[in-house]
Amino acid sequence: MSQNSQLHLTNDSFIYACHSEFAARTKKDGSFNSHIRFEDFLTGTFRRPENPSMKDVSQIFSAIAKHHTQVTPQFRRREPINLETVAYFTCAIATLFADLESACKELFGSSLPVIPENPPEYSAEAPVSNALLAARSGYLGNLRSESAEPVPFETFPRPDFSTLTAEQQAQVWACEIWDMLADVLHSNFGEYADAAMGFAYWKYQEQPAKAQIDWRVRPPVGEAYAKAFKPLLRSSRGDRGDRKGRHEGSDRRDDRPQRGRNSERSESRHGAEKSPERTDERPRRDGHESRPVRDDSADRPDDRSKRNKPSDHQRDAAQDVREHTDRRPDRADRGRGRRDGHEGGGRGRRPEGQDTGARGQSSEESLSTALEEVRQAADKLRKNPALNEIQLQPNNSFLRRQQHSLAVELGFDTESRGEGRDRGVVIRLAQD
Repeated sequence: MSQNSQLHLTNDSFIYACHSEFAARTKKDGSFNSHIRFEDFLTGTFRRPENPSMKDVSQIFSAIAKHHTQVTPQFRRREPINLETVAYFTCAIATLFADLESACKELFGSSLPVIPENPPEYSAEAPVSNALLAARSGYLGNLRSESAEPVPFETFPRPDFSTLTAEQQAQVWACEIWDMLADVLHSNFGEYADAAMGFAYWKYQEQPAKAQIDWRVRPPVGEAYAKAFKPLLRSSRGDRGDRKGRHEGSDRRDDRPQRGRNSERSESRHGAEKSPERTDERPRRDGHESRPVRDDSADRPDDRSKRNKPSDHQRDAAQDVREHTDRRPDRADRGRGRRDGHEGGGRGRRPEGQDTGARGQSSEESLSTALEEVRQAADKLRKNPALNEIQLQPNNSFLRRQQHSLAVELGFDTESRGEGRDRGVVIRLAQD
C-alpha cells in the first residue's frame, strides 16, 4: 500500500482496532504497557490525595485527557493517512482508557463502572461518588494504622444510602462517573470525543441478558431465532429415519396398489416388489424408472398434508394436526365425499353454514373473539396484579399463536397448558 493511499475506517473496524490494542498491551497483573501513558502512571509516581473530593477527581481526569490530546495524532482535512498513523491513533485511544481505569482504581477502589442500559436518575452533586471516595479514604487510613491482614474493600452497598439497593447504588455511581467523563472528553478532544466515547460505549455498555427461547410457546420465525433453531433443525433431520420407522405406512405411495394400465406399466418396469430393507428409503428422483407412479385418486390431498406436517419442535401445531386427524372420517369416505359433494371431503369446498372456527363461529369471528379475550385478560391483570395469571379458553394452534403474539406485544408472558382439545393459552405478568 502506498504512502498516499486513502483509508476508510468504519466504526466497527475502529472499535475492533482499539480493543485489540487494549488487549495486547494489558499484562496479566493488570498493568498497561505503553510509552504514551499519563506521566504519573508511566513512572509510578501517582499519589492519591489525602481526602479527595469530586473536584479533585475532575481535575485528575482532565489532566489525563489533556495529556492524551497532545500525544494523539491530529489529522487535517484531505491529509493522506497510512496504516501507521491509524495504528498510532487507536493505540492512543486504548491508552487513554487504560489511564482512566488506573485513576478510577486509585480514587474509588474499583475500575470504570459499567454503563447501565436504562440509566436511573442521579444528582449533579454526585453524592454516591463522594460517599465512595470517603469510604475508600477511611479504608486506606485503617490499612496504614493496623498491622492485621487487610479485609478486601467493598464498594457497595454503602450505609449512607440505605434506601437504595446495592445494584441501584452502583448504577447511580456509574451515571455520575460517566457524566463527568463525557464532559471532560468533549471539552478536551473536540471532534475526536465521539470516537473515544464510541469505544467507551462498546467496551463498558451493559449487555442485556438474552431470553431463553421456549419452543413450546412460539414457532421459530425470524432472524432472532435462526441461531438457536439451526442446531435443532439439523438434529431433527438426523432423526428423520427414526420417525419414519415409528409411523406405520409412512410411504403410502409405495404401499398403494396400482390400478389399470399404470399398474401393468409399473410391474413391467420394476419387476419384483421392493425388498423389505428399502421400504423406509425416500423415492429416488434421478430417473423415471425409480419413480413410483401416482394415480389420480382421492389420496392426493392426504399426501400433501403429510408433506407439510409440522416439525417436532412446533408442538402446538403438531398436536392440533393430531386432533384433526382423529376427528376426520376414513380415507374412502373422504374421497367419496369430495367427489359426491357430501360432508367430510378432503380439501373440497365446505357446505354453506358449516362452522369453521372454535366454539361454533366462523374463522374471522373466532380470531376476533380470541384476540378480544387476550385484551380483556390484559386489562384484568393490569387492574389487579394479584391475579398473577389468567387461563384463556382452549383454542386450536392457529388461534393460540395469534394470542401469544398479541399478549407479548402488550408486555405479558405467555405459555400453553393442557393437552388435546383442552390446550389453551395462559397469560401472566412479565417477570422483571
